[in-house]
Amino acid sequence: MESIKKENLDILVLIQSIEKNIQIVETKLRDIPHKIEALDKNLENTRESITEMESGLKNLQKKYRFIDEEVAISRNREIKNKEKLGSVKTNKEYQAVLKEIEDLKKKMSALEDEMLVILEQIEEGEVLIAEKTEESEVLFQKIEQDKKVVAAEFKEEEKKLADLKEKKEKAGKMVDPKLFEKYTWVQNLVGPMAIVTVKKAVCQGCHLNIPHQMYNELQRCDSLRFCPHCQRMIYFDCGSEQGKRSPGFLDDGPEESPNTTGQGAP
Repeated sequence: MESIKKENLDILVLIQSIEKNIQIVETKLRDIPHKIEALDKNLENTRESITEMESGLKNLQKKYRFIDEEVAISRNREIKNKEKLGSVKTNKEYQAVLKEIEDLKKKMSALEDEMLVILEQIEEGEVLIAEKTEESEVLFQKIEQDKKVVAAEFKEEEKKLADLKEKKEKAGKMVDPKLFEKYTWVQNLVGPMAIVTVKKAVCQGCHLNIPHQMYNELQRCDSLRFCPHCQRMIYFDCGSEQGKRSPGFLDDGPEESPNTTGQGAP
């Protein structure tokens, strides 16, 4: 590759750094809707749990009423049988009525015991539902607050993204068009990390050694080369401070410093 101006190299490295930060922000923006969805799902699960408990409580109450009716029916039969005792004529018939009264008493006793158990379950269920309902209201308030925080984060990231894209556009206009075209071509070939440094004759993209002659040429700090292994654009970092050498409108720099150490292919 032909010789280039150091300023073009600095701007090209800076553009790649901006693009990396753009990817980070875009990832955050994609994740934020999932955060809101997770918050809503948490509240939905709590409310569904309350609905299930309320349904179970209604079933217990229905069962309690059914047994109560059974006890009432049995009690009426007991009263009628007691009245019947005065009119029976044989001892056998008398004993049969007494046995039926005794059976009814046992049945009612068992039913009443079951009613007590169900009543305790109903009371426990009512307490639990009240606690869960209160917990749900607290959770709702917290989630609403969290959603406001997430919404504010979304707006902040949107603004950050717009600023980064503006910086990239301005930087792109300052770099040599042919050089930027080659940079874009490499990106399409290997991914976002299209330009990396070379250290001790090792490409910091694929971590393989480059030819000795190519390494010597790169150390003159006035040219770019293609790595013969991964096809990335490679350069030798001569220790320039990117922030100080960048154009004025980029002095604040991106969120992360430009990549001067090189990274592997994504």
